[in-house]
Amino acid sequence: MVEIVEGNEDLIKELQELKQENKVLIALYEKNQIELNLMKTNLRQSEIRFQHLLQDIENISVQGYGFDGTTHFWNRASEKLYGYSTQEAIGRNLLDLIIPPEMKEFVKESIKEMVVTGKPIPAAELSRIRKDGSLVSVFSSHEIINIPGQMQEFFCIDIDLTKLKQTEKELFSTEESDCLKSAFLANIGHEIRTPMNGILGFAELLKHHELTADQQQKYIRIIEQSGIRMLNIINNIIDISKVETGLVELDIIEYNINEQCEHIYTCFRPEADAKGIKFSLKTSLPIEEVIITTDRKKLNTILINLVKNAIKYTNAGTIELGCSIAGSKTQKELQFYVKDTGIGIPKDRFEAIFKRFVQADIHNKMAHQGAGLGLSITEAYLEMLGGKIWVESEEGIGSTFYFTLPCNAKQIQKTIQKDCKSSASYMDIPEQADPLSKRWLKS
Repeated sequence: MVEIVEGNEDLIKELQELKQENKVLIALYEKNQIELNLMKTNLRQSEIRFQHLLQDIENISVQGYGFDGTTHFWNRASEKLYGYSTQEAIGRNLLDLIIPPEMKEFVKESIKEMVVTGKPIPAAELSRIRKDGSLVSVFSSHEIINIPGQMQEFFCIDIDLTKLKQTEKELFSTEESDCLKSAFLANIGHEIRTPMNGILGFAELLKHHELTADQQQKYIRIIEQSGIRMLNIINNIIDISKVETGLVELDIIEYNINEQCEHIYTCFRPEADAKGIKFSLKTSLPIEEVIITTDRKKLNTILINLVKNAIKYTNAGTIELGCSIAGSKTQKELQFYVKDTGIGIPKDRFEAIFKRFVQADIHNKMAHQGAGLGLSITEAYLEMLGGKIWVESEEGIGSTFYFTLPCNAKQIQKTIQKDCKSSASYMDIPEQADPLSKRWLKS
């Protein structure tokens, strides 16, 4: 009997150890389940945010189709662009929805080729037909979406080119229209494709379910930034068109110029730090001179354009933003400068850089990012405000952009109002979709 009891004690001990191990395993399992559920919740929330982004993003029409042409997805921008509600579009065939009769056969063959090769239809400027029968030019990009266990589909991302076409016609009516047209098409084609590729590429990556919530958020931010960049390009073209046609209005107010310079410095400091550039602000304005009378929004755009360019073309060294009093006692003016140790500008391009759609023709990949409108808009705004701009630069050493501005632009405003009266066809176009501009203008 004693041996049996001793044997039972060993068995009981083993059972207790197994029971304890089982508790540990159960605890680990429960912990893993909690973490798994949390990951699923985060991924679901990210998926919902991405769906909202695609559905609600403005000015970018997104549609999804099966390889048979059936419409699966139709966002709000598509409703606005083509005139069909989501309910009207879903389930209908692409060919019967927005494809002009003369292009149906071409589109049908393109889809067949896409099925065979697995490659999306190349991005291009295309003609589409609206619900009311009118034609619209769009820049259309395409991407095939493959999700295991689901039907293959492809997405179209369309950008309305109507305003660009109108602006193009106005700009190309000048004597230099041929040169401008070539520059316009080359720059705009590149500038639209670049953010478009960002949107399409990261939209495809977001379809992979193994992405973490942080990765999804990162890709969504890149898509948003690409959309903002594209909208900035369009707004720049609209702005220069308004300048050319005399539809720009001045809003002359009194405000503190030191605060504006400090705001520009504060907002661009992180971007400069990220490139290892020392960004400094130097102003020598006495207290009684810090209040000026001019158009705050226009001056803000001028400063943003110059500081952005300095950061863009400077790989190392310093950037300095400065402001001082100049002029006579009766006609005081401010003199600003933005100095950098960047790649510099060839002397034979000093005048050309202020022309529309022209860049400095520098052998640097960053020189190809931009429509070539920033300095043109800057010069136009300064002329309206009674100022002027010039540049001093040496290749490989750096550049300094100087500009002057009257401390009191009220008299300038009266002159402008006589020369540039408001038109009945004037439409109020929003300021550039730049977060920095928005923050300053709201302040």
